[in-house]
Amino acid sequence: MWDILFDQMWLMGTIFFILAYNYITKESWKKLPPGPPALPLVGSLPFLGSDVREPLRKMARKYGDVFTVYLGPQRVVVLNEYDATYDAFVKHAHTFSGRPKNYIFDCLSDGYGT
Repeated sequence: MWDILFDQMWLMGTIFFILAYNYITKESWKKLPPGPPALPLVGSLPFLGSDVREPLRKMARKYGDVFTVYLGPQRVVVLNEYDATYDAFVKHAHTFSGRPKNYIFDCLSDGYGT
């Protein structure tokens, strides 16, 4: 009997943790560009596959040229158009400078890209 009760409590605790995590992270989503839904802890990584270029192109068609994607727990804003990239990195360079190195992106892109 205690085993069943423990299993139920563990399951309820896990569900509560996932719902709380989603609620907390959704609060920070309000200021970000649109993007695909993300799973807790792994983000959108299971949906990207080994070659991230084609899934990102499809996301750009669906969400626009500036969208948000989660690579694991790391939030990434993707700029998929020259004008948006120029505006971000030239006109607002002070805002986008000093970003930390993203290990997950380096692994997925084999070291190519920024």
